[in-house]
Amino acid sequence: MALSLKTEKEAREYFERALHTCQPGEIILYHNQRRTVHSVLKDAAEKNNHKFIDKDISAIDDSDLGGVKIENKVPVWLKEVFDNCDKCKFLIYLREFHMATDKVKTEVLNLMAKREFEGIKLPESTIIVLGVLDVDDIVDPISSTHTVRFYREV
Repeated sequence: MALSLKTEKEAREYFERALHTCQPGEIILYHNQRRTVHSVLKDAAEKNNHKFIDKDISAIDDSDLGGVKIENKVPVWLKEVFDNCDKCKFLIYLREFHMATDKVKTEVLNLMAKREFEGIKLPESTIIVLGVLDVDDIVDPISSTHTVRFYREV
């Protein structure tokens, strides 16, 4: 499903509703408003008692993905989501997709598609928002999830 949000108010209402219902679980957000998007997501998370995790995935080193060391299946940046938190609510905002390595991009897309990492499932009330640009063609194969466009009109 593709949705176009025209104003900040529409974006706030959409994300507050999504977090209230925990649906959809994965959102691909095309945008050109970094500060506004961060503010909207953070506020929506607070209003709906979700812990907000903001991650610049371009800063993730390929070796930090987990699965490399047997004793550490889950990457450090996702550890709090997976640690004994079946009833916890999270909003994970993954940004800077266009700057990430191909390996990190693949792992992020797999996380969104499968809702698990190394066989460990995400808690049901976890919502993943992937912030992307129009030039990020790699997300096309999973755009059947839920796509939202939120661009500042000039």
